[in-house]
Amino acid sequence: MSDRAILIVERNTLAAIALKELALAINPEFDVQILSQEPLPEKCQVDLLIYGFQQTGQLLFEEMGRVAQKYRFVPRLFVVDEVSIGAMRLASQSNFQLLARTSSCFHILDAIQAILRLKVDFLDALVPEGGSGQSPIKFPAASKPLTVRHVEVLEMMSKGLSNKQIAMNLGLSQDTIAAHLREAFHRLKAKGKSEALTNYMSAKRLAEKLFPSAIEQLISKLNERVRVGVHQDV
Repeated sequence: MSDRAILIVERNTLAAIALKELALAINPEFDVQILSQEPLPEKCQVDLLIYGFQQTGQLLFEEMGRVAQKYRFVPRLFVVDEVSIGAMRLASQSNFQLLARTSSCFHILDAIQAILRLKVDFLDALVPEGGSGQSPIKFPAASKPLTVRHVEVLEMMSKGLSNKQIAMNLGLSQDTIAAHLREAFHRLKAKGKSEALTNYMSAKRLAEKLFPSAIEQLISKLNERVRVGVHQDV
């Protein structure tokens, strides 16, 4: 069993879920949490902080510098729209790893694995003599992104499947599916099915731009489950 803890900070829910799926592909026992914004939860210690940035230009450099300094005792992987020479220089100076959102799944997996392997060396290099590398990171407990189960249910609903068909696909009761949908609607700030699907598809389109390879892999897996389920239902 793994005791590795990974915290993902990404405002786009589907992009965050794709990153979580990639981390769990390395080891399903990883403890991976998703939060949409700062500050981080009290007494939450992690082995890796994956932080997605939406800013560009000078605002990006300022925000990366702030986050790099604030969480300097934590191994960090920063994800940006485009990796520039200036961003690479900052990453080298501040000891964090940098990836573009267009990176392939394999590059993201390699980066996560490399950082987790180097965690001890990373902390030894950064923590002053007599200091501690166990500085707590804080995120709000109120942050509630969609779970992978929510995405599964919403993706199937977007394909036109009924609650009964979704329940058969996932091996759950229709009451459980209804409960997942109610919670997903709440998190999407939607009053009904139509608004929920509109909000979900909007988030999905943005996520596909942010992490095209990872999102494609995630949705492909869900679509395969849908196809199998529909065939069985027939």
